[in-house]
Amino acid sequence: MIAGTPSSAIATQLHISVNTVQDHLKSIFSKVGVRSRGQLVARLLGEHYLPDPG
Repeated sequence: MIAGTPSSAIATQLHISVNTVQDHLKSIFSKVGVRSRGQLVARLLGEHYLPDPG
């Protein structure tokens, strides 16, 4: 999802329907408190991403 993979491609990769992907995304959005994929990615990266101190 971070790479912008469309629901149809996710469905194909997981051998499920696009509707199932959408249903799972809606459930995740509700649990995390966001309304879009962009908001979800921003929230997850902001809270869990730790850059490599390299």
